[in-house]
Amino acid sequence: MEQDQNLEKNDIPEISFEEFSTPSYEKWKEEAIAALKGADFDRSMYTATYEGITLKPIYLKEDLDKLSDPNSYPGQFNNLRGAHAGGYISNLWTIAQQIDAKMPAELNEMQKYELTKGSTAICFKLDTLTLKGLDVLQNELEEFADKGVSLSTLDDLKVILDGIDLTKNEFAIYTGASNVSFLGALAALAKEQKVALSDLHGAIAADPIGELVKDGSLPRSLEEYYDDIAHSILWAEENAPKLRTLIIDSDVYHDGGASSIQ
Repeated sequence: MEQDQNLEKNDIPEISFEEFSTPSYEKWKEEAIAALKGADFDRSMYTATYEGITLKPIYLKEDLDKLSDPNSYPGQFNNLRGAHAGGYISNLWTIAQQIDAKMPAELNEMQKYELTKGSTAICFKLDTLTLKGLDVLQNELEEFADKGVSLSTLDDLKVILDGIDLTKNEFAIYTGASNVSFLGALAALAKEQKVALSDLHGAIAADPIGELVKDGSLPRSLEEYYDDIAHSILWAEENAPKLRTLIIDSDVYHDGGASSIQ
């Protein structure tokens, strides 16, 4: 069987593109104009973005001549090739498939499945009540498990993370206006499992201003949420320095009509 497979591989001719000549931009443009059937080339092929940037239909090597420093290395001053000197060699690309399961046990199974299929981050959505930090027993049930899982107790988090290595996998969790409750539950779980907080990494992050912009109000005063943010930053700095605790959620601004540069 193996010999037959090797024979089949050897019978496949090598692919060569030498028979094709390298087309010029002028030839490509000529063919594009013909394909447009009378439509204006510039109006059809150039795209003006909302930010005032004009995108060309095709880019050439000559376009690099207009860059200020095309031969810069990753991590250099203009970050043209990324902010880290090692690129994604030392800082590997994170694959975070966000899960919107409604029940802790279901979420646990889906999270473990995603991790075996290539995801590298623990990433799931919280429901509206959890994002607002509200007690499920004292608030409207329509916001319970509406967009994600309801995380009310330490037992909920135990079920969600059961059988998942807390140190191998990065966290990518958005907690709404405050992350204090989530961090507290995670710290308790880590202690129970004898996991060092310093080995936890990723982001368990909050954005009170983003939540205020999105909903128009907050369950508590903005100053209280600022205090939560300050406490979480100081706590992480001392106990879990690899965890990021603050984020700017740009979705609310983008969905509200802001451009990329705004």
